Amino acid sequence: MVAGVVSALELLRIMKENNIDNYYPVEIAVMNNEEGVRFGIPVSNSRAMVGLIEEGELDNIKDKDGISLRKAIIDFGITPNLANAKRTKNSIKAFIELHIEQGPVLEHNNKKIGIVETIVGFDKYSVKFIGQSGHAGTTPMANRKDALVAASEFILAVNNVVKEVGLGTVGTVGELNLTPNASNVIPNYVQLSVDIRSTENDNLQKSYEKLVKEIETIKKQRNVDIEMKRTLRIDPVYMSKEMIDIMECIANKLNLPYMRMNSGAIHDAMVMANIAPAAMIFVPSKGGLSHHPDEWTEYIDLKRGIELMLYTLLELCKRG
Repeated sequence: MVAGVVSALELLRIMKENNIDNYYPVEIAVMNNEEGVRFGIPVSNSRAMVGLIEEGELDNIKDKDGISLRKAIIDFGITPNLANAKRTKNSIKAFIELHIEQGPVLEHNNKKIGIVETIVGFDKYSVKFIGQSGHAGTTPMANRKDALVAASEFILAVNNVVKEVGLGTVGTVGELNLTPNASNVIPNYVQLSVDIRSTENDNLQKSYEKLVKEIETIKKQRNVDIEMKRTLRIDPVYMSKEMIDIMECIANKLNLPYMRMNSGAIHDAMVMANIAPAAMIFVPSKGGLSHHPDEWTEYIDLKRGIELMLYTLLELCKRG
């Protein structure tokens, strides 16, 4: 988020200091909560801007401590007003988002700019494994209903399924809770989250169908109950072809080493595409690191991204 905001501010500074005229007003939209970790609802800022959050959700959506989204907003000294936040379709000429790549693709390909074609869609599931607790020493292996063993086999199945589906499909189990979580007791309950991502809805569906089959097999082999529920679905979104072509032309003129690529992370641009043509620019992440203390993007790479964003904006203004 910081790189995008700083880059947008620098772009406006350049325009002001050089008296650059623009036919359309240029605004900076500063958004947070893109990944939705606290409340489980990603890209909530842009969702509010395009009218995809209802008034009741501000009270119904709560974090793990029971704090509602509305209260959290108020606690930050802000009055939640969805009507003020909402923008209507065609009220925005174009939306451009600059973001660090958060991955190693640009660096591995020795490119300095990523022009995003598609932002992945994803399914998020909550999966529960219900077994039976027992003494770790006195319960024979053949008589166990070990929820954690079943969950472990499922985690491996997620890894194998997305590899079978292929075509850039990825799957992650990043959250796991078990009870009673004691060293001398067989776990009787496990809850985990599954994140499946792809640029194609068909691949998401294929992954789901294969996981359902894997669940049936594990249930029989491990004698446990398994419940899988989809908690979130976001469809893949294609960026504006016109804006992609403009950025590609400008990158060539500026001799910027670039490549077309997809985004494996969700971004606000995919939501803003509901009401306006949208585009994304990626700049390299050193070592491909993100969500890590050593996350870093070189200033010179930000400069390249800002140049591409500036000339793209000016070209869009020319076209009226």
